[in-house]
Amino acid sequence: MSAMKPNYPENSWWVAAVGEEVTRTPLGRWFLDRPVVLYRTEAGEVVALEDRCPHRWAPLSRGCLVGDDIMCPYHGFRFDATGTCTKIPTQQTIPAMARVKTHAVREDGPFVWIWMGDPARAQVTPLPELPFLSGPGWNTMRGYMPVKANYMLIQENVLDLTHFGFLHADTLEQKGWEGGDSEVTVADGTVGYRKQMRQEPVASFLGIPDGIGYGQKADRVDWGHFVSPAVHHAGVDIVDPRPGREARTLRFQITHLTTPESPGRTHYWYALGHDYGEYTPERCAELTDLIVATFTQDKDVLEAVQDVIERDARHADSVEVSVTADRPALQARRILRAMLESEQGRTP
Repeated sequence: MSAMKPNYPENSWWVAAVGEEVTRTPLGRWFLDRPVVLYRTEAGEVVALEDRCPHRWAPLSRGCLVGDDIMCPYHGFRFDATGTCTKIPTQQTIPAMARVKTHAVREDGPFVWIWMGDPARAQVTPLPELPFLSGPGWNTMRGYMPVKANYMLIQENVLDLTHFGFLHADTLEQKGWEGGDSEVTVADGTVGYRKQMRQEPVASFLGIPDGIGYGQKADRVDWGHFVSPAVHHAGVDIVDPRPGREARTLRFQITHLTTPESPGRTHYWYALGHDYGEYTPERCAELTDLIVATFTQDKDVLEAVQDVIERDARHADSVEVSVTADRPALQARRILRAMLESEQGRTP
């Protein structure tokens, strides 16, 4: 489970890109310690191949497309969407070993997902459901950050919101997590938390879309779920506090998407939405600035944590102290450990 060693299951759907990033120009990325090239066929289908020519290791992402084939930039070998070599410029015969590995991909909503493990498992494993990203009545926005930290540090960060009152005291300004415990549930390989707040000030990120002023007090429920190692889905349900308004619950939801590049580097996408108010240009800019500032605070502290983990020679023998607020994160570690042991053929 170390943040210095590979601790990611292959048999899981991971986000590979936002749909508009994948074009007819090859895109090279690293996922789970392996290089992958993404591109679209002439029909618009997404292809994911190992980003390494089997001839002399050149990255195929530096090459170009010829029809639906990708051509190696070094010696001109061509490979089709199935990874089969279709042409070697210097000879007619093509060795049977001249092929590259393919990866299952699916495009759903704004994201392209990739499966790095057993292809047969991919066919029977559904994608995580994120209906607010494409459902009617939601204002949404997305972003991306590369983070120089293990992906589980990000996952555990969003499973313990008690850091809000300290790390994000000058950005989110969301009160209520300083005291008391949340309700924790574990079921079907997921872990969730839920905490009800009474008459706490409305944080600005909740009020911006509908003009609710910061400081107005309201009842709300904060909740979140470790859906998979790749996905954390969370939200805030807030009772509209303004007098004279029809009684309704205002919903904010956010998804944190973590895809490991290596033990110490993570692709981090996020998507958030409100089912109330509207995103005028001014409100959208204000909310974007707030979210980027907040997540940059997370990024900075998690990269500092990763740096300590990697450089402190006592790491293997150090004691890590956990408290009650760490219950969701500890459950997530147990779920992840079971997934890894299952892939290794061991009984969890």
